[in-house]
Amino acid sequence: MIQETGHRLLRHVTRADRFGQRFWGLMGRHSLGADEGLWFPQTTAIHTFFMRFPLGVVYLSWDNEVIAKERVIPWRFGSWHSNVSQVVEILPDLLSQVQVGTHWLFQLAQND
Repeated sequence: MIQETGHRLLRHVTRADRFGQRFWGLMGRHSLGADEGLWFPQTTAIHTFFMRFPLGVVYLSWDNEVIAKERVIPWRFGSWHSNVSQVVEILPDLLSQVQVGTHWLFQLAQND
């Protein structure tokens, strides 16, 4: 995942677009990797029930514009924001590198 500034924020983003992926999300995990995220397309909100660690949550519009960002601790609902159509869960420490109003680009992984 690359921001429009050209800065690569995440190297590994998993797309959670199937029922099982969306249902389980990050439940049962102990943490996220420093360059890892979970992308929920066609999603407007999240929760952190059954989570073991806080999340950085980035809310995106249909055209990948960052609408909002927040830190959500376990056992809470994330905020609701209008115009959100997808959500990315990342480490909370990375939120300082995310700028509201910028656009994100998702690239398919290529073999090196």
